[in-house]
Amino acid sequence: MGLVAVALSLMIRLFLVAVLLLMPLLVCPASGQARDLDDVRYLVIRRAGSPEKNYYELAKQVVIAGAPPSFVPLLDVITKEPDGIRYDVHSIWKVRVLRITDSQKDSVSPKDADYVLIYERDPDVRFCSIRYEVSSLPSGGRQIKYTDCEDKKQYSFEMTKQWPRPFVIYDVEVMDRDALHDVWQRQAKSHTFGQDRAK
Repeated sequence: MGLVAVALSLMIRLFLVAVLLLMPLLVCPASGQARDLDDVRYLVIRRAGSPEKNYYELAKQVVIAGAPPSFVPLLDVITKEPDGIRYDVHSIWKVRVLRITDSQKDSVSPKDADYVLIYERDPDVRFCSIRYEVSSLPSGGRQIKYTDCEDKKQYSFEMTKQWPRPFVIYDVEVMDRDALHDVWQRQAKSHTFGQDRAK
């Protein structure tokens, strides 16, 4: 009887050890999938430059700077993660990040979709495209061609070999193309509520 009890106890312990070893394999894919689905961000869009084109920022939080009492087409937006301020913003899209890669692994867009390309060392080299191509030049630099996801126009520019880092590429799903108005409305309501309480 004693041997049976010892053998049974040993088997239970081995079973528990096996379950603990397998837990990361069982939990990680599920956790990763949930984390991806919960990665919701704001795509801040403004027009600038000559010739004029869209410039972008992908941020986890946005706040309208000095939100006016009535909605206006162009607003200044403070971003968090990354921290900054974008002037004369005409649109904010709410997006869900589906996948993150870079231009070394995916130098050409695999299909037409919404891709946010970010060169992390320059806050102005950030754009959203429905298709893109990053190719090497004989000089050692790179040429970037893309079709803008908002105005649907084609653009191209070059980067010298002094800027060798790859672009970080976010494959995103657009959830709301009118989030700027929603953000302003929430802030306006919050401000009004605060004034009412102060009275």
